[in-house]
Amino acid sequence: MLLTRPLGIGKAIRQALKIGWHSDRGILRHLIVYVPEAAILAHWCRRNGIQHLHAHFGTNPAAIAMLASRISGIPYSFTVHGPEEFGKWPFLGLAEKIRHSMFVVAVSSYGRLYRCVEHEHWNKVKVVHCGLESAVFAAARTLQPRRGAPFA
Repeated sequence: MLLTRPLGIGKAIRQALKIGWHSDRGILRHLIVYVPEAAILAHWCRRNGIQHLHAHFGTNPAAIAMLASRISGIPYSFTVHGPEEFGKWPFLGLAEKIRHSMFVVAVSSYGRLYRCVEHEHWNKVKVVHCGLESAVFAAARTLQPRRGAPFA
């Protein structure tokens, strides 16, 4: 990727410095671990014709997805599950991750993280509640043990 996407690598390094500066993981981890992982991911995505990259959790996976996007030009999104993202958002660079993402999925209204990014980016955050529809429970039936079955 250094040979084929040098400008992308430069963007990723600058981005890693920016989010790594305030991170509890530090700049070195972002530069030594995350940028190379992102370069590998970017290479795989471009090689396989991937058109969108999605990461679960706004922590390290979203950082690597963002850096891979900076390298490859492939858009990315991520899901915020919490609770780590809710309390540590300044140290996770979530504002930068939201700004550069195509969209963000929050699993609850509380997880929308509006407090960490400018109003102009709020429309990127969509709530998708986790759980089962109540119809699933209505359709459930009680299983009756078969006669002669072990432990019946």
